[in-house]
Amino acid sequence: MERVEGRVNEALEAWVNVELAGNAGILSFMVDTGFAGTLMLPIECAQILALPPKGREQFVGVEGKPFLATVTQIDISWLGDEFTVPAVISEAGDALLGSDMLVDAVLTIDYARGTVKIEKE
Repeated sequence: MERVEGRVNEALEAWVNVELAGNAGILSFMVDTGFAGTLMLPIECAQILALPPKGREQFVGVEGKPFLATVTQIDISWLGDEFTVPAVISEAGDALLGSDMLVDAVLTIDYARGTVKIEKE
């Protein structure tokens, strides 16, 4: 069984690390099951990693208002596999892991112990 572990912070946010493909580094993301995408990267991360923009897409935020955002692609190692995923570049500095990353996986957030697990058989 493949597993990614993380932590719950003092603000009760669930955070996990995502490894970049080829052991190129690790990025931390807040798990956001309301985000129906893969990853949202802070613009500073996209710039440091030299991720080229692939276009702009319209999204609907939590408050129901549409907004335009730049999208890119990033190579990651996730739950035993390496692949390329689309990622939204956040100008607001958000680092989110969306529900598309949880397909075929089990997410467990244990607030009592402050732990996060994402597992795939």
